[in-house]
Amino acid sequence: MSKQKILVDAEFAGLIWELPRERFARLEKNILADGCREALVVWKGKNILVDGHNRLKICKKHDIP
Repeated sequence: MSKQKILVDAEFAGLIWELPRERFARLEKNILADGCREALVVWKGKNILVDGHNRLKICKKHDIP
């Protein structure tokens, strides 16, 4: 099975509220310690990210698959 790129749609991303800095830092710390434990939600057949924008941002920043 080939790994497909997850697309971030500007419309969906615009609906996501920005995490407060402290909460984002805590999420980042948890992901670095434990990995990304919650699956990203992707629109089937389109590979568009629906939920998990902050997690994806952190994973990309730290090259976490």
